[in-house]
Amino acid sequence: RQFPRISYEDKVSMIRNIYKSVRADPIYQVMPDYWRNIMLRRSKAWEPMEKQEIVNIIAAQKPLREMPVYFMRNVLICIVQSLVRIQFNCDGTQIISAENFQRFLEENLTTET
Repeated sequence: RQFPRISYEDKVSMIRNIYKSVRADPIYQVMPDYWRNIMLRRSKAWEPMEKQEIVNIIAAQKPLREMPVYFMRNVLICIVQSLVRIQFNCDGTQIISAENFQRFLEENLTTET
């Protein structure tokens, strides 16, 4: 809701262009070599979150919203860092890597009998 609807591929392209723009900025050239190297390696190695991970996260919203003891206030999916941030009413914020999201659900949504 906070970002206009554009295709996932266009979002990824935009992020790659932002990395390129940062490297092209004159300020980048006056940064210490070690910072430029770090930023260059990061932007060249960056890969977006997998589409299927996003689908799985969205699909998990219903059970998260139906938890009897907690109220899920909001969810943020960060495709740049492959993170999911979930805010609950009383236990604060959970930050989970997208690749461990399913494990997080299994550990936290299973009921003990």
